[in-house]
Amino acid sequence: MPGIRGELRVASCEKRSYSIFTQRSPSDFDPYAGSFVEDPYATYRTLRDRPTATWSEVDQGWLITRYDDVATLLRDHTTFSSDDRRALRPRDRSRSRRDRSMVGSDPPDHTRLRRVIAKRFKPPAVAVRARIEQVVDQLLDRGFGAGQIELMEQLAVPLPLRLTAEMLGIDPEAWPRLRAWSDAESVEMHERTHPDEVARLEQVSLEMHAHFRQAIETARRGAAVGGTLFDELLSAADNDAQLASDELLTFLLLLARAGTHTVTHLIGNSALVLVRHRTQLEALRERPALWPRAMSELLRFAGPVHGIARIATREISLHGITVTPGERVLAVLASA
Repeated sequence: MPGIRGELRVASCEKRSYSIFTQRSPSDFDPYAGSFVEDPYATYRTLRDRPTATWSEVDQGWLITRYDDVATLLRDHTTFSSDDRRALRPRDRSRSRRDRSMVGSDPPDHTRLRRVIAKRFKPPAVAVRARIEQVVDQLLDRGFGAGQIELMEQLAVPLPLRLTAEMLGIDPEAWPRLRAWSDAESVEMHERTHPDEVARLEQVSLEMHAHFRQAIETARRGAAVGGTLFDELLSAADNDAQLASDELLTFLLLLARAGTHTVTHLIGNSALVLVRHRTQLEALRERPALWPRAMSELLRFAGPVHGIARIATREISLHGITVTPGERVLAVLASA
């Protein structure tokens, strides 16, 4: 489903038959149709008005689109698990299933992992804000030096890419590779994906894993520069014993994947919303103190992630349908 990240990547395009899914009637919902991509919110409005949840044949899951249903789903991690290893169908399991990430785990593991990384993002451990402002100023100066700026290519793309690379200790000459990895990891694989594309994406994923495994080995030999979030996480694994070795690798991969495209999309989406709602743009220009509240609202109104997947662990009724254990449900945040 376009806009859904992380858990929705799949391992292969192999088609199999599972008796439980023969009960699901194909719906008219097509997340890859041009009309949906152009205006997903009109489709979400239609889905919300239906008496029951919609079954997505392409995504092989139930689309949960109403606020109360989504809130119920996200708060009940016992019934709706983030761990895609619980899924009935292999295609419901992410192509990165060889690693268990923070977004693919449930409490208490999720709580422990989140606490580890949250601690590393608090000043003065990582002086994020000042560095962000410095990089933004540099990018804007460079763009406006030519009289105008192309927002996406000159700010929205390079800003998170550069900051993420710096936090992970990636040398500038390797930044183009990080962008290529991030671009590939954001591609949804589904039953319509050509086998050649599946093979390419799997190869990119393997290259990304190999790079960070090598980076960990190099750092452990004392060859790292030091002072980065990468080093903080390495210390949490080697000195504080707060992370297992595979969890360290997963953290680095998660940051490389999620730290780029989500910010890029948020900048682009927010700019588009403000251009379309000029009165709000003028209000922010006149009252800059409104920006913190505006960003919270933009995250809700035009967020970069439209939904997240969960796996049902028991039979439960939701939005007029019965979800059975192992089935996939998609909490459509952008609709809710």
